[in-house]
Amino acid sequence: MIALRVVPHLPLGELKMLYKKTIMSKPARRYLAIIKLHEGKSTQEVADELFVTPQIVRKWIHRWNEQGPTGLEDVPPSGRPPFLTNREQVELVQDVLKSLRELGFDYSNWMLKLVVEHVRRKWGVEMSLSGAWRVLRRHKITRLVPRPLPAKADPQKNKSF
Repeated sequence: MIALRVVPHLPLGELKMLYKKTIMSKPARRYLAIIKLHEGKSTQEVADELFVTPQIVRKWIHRWNEQGPTGLEDVPPSGRPPFLTNREQVELVQDVLKSLRELGFDYSNWMLKLVVEHVRRKWGVEMSLSGAWRVLRRHKITRLVPRPLPAKADPQKNKSF
């Protein structure tokens, strides 16, 4: 196998400064790998020190060689955009904190299927129960349901309640 050559996009001193300034652990590990490779270590030695596979180190080398320091930064994952914008999600949370009757429902307590129905009515978006639950959970809304007090005949249960 041919040894990979690391392109010197930055002097070693600048690379070390960049490593020290990096707060996030993933890019910092990538910078550290490039530093160790600059110092003459092999791909296998760097992989062993950083607890990754040699293939991962080679991947980092390719990214460094092609893009320089920006190649080692985290790339936001691609994927489907969310059903609701951030503003709509905040508005949904504000609606969930209101009474259902204010919003035109004939129910007293919110349920996920009512959240989904509210989203469908208000924004015309079809979303799953789990999707609604994730939006609410992301905004620190829990799915607690009020329960009645125990029978009045047992005052001990009422105290512990």
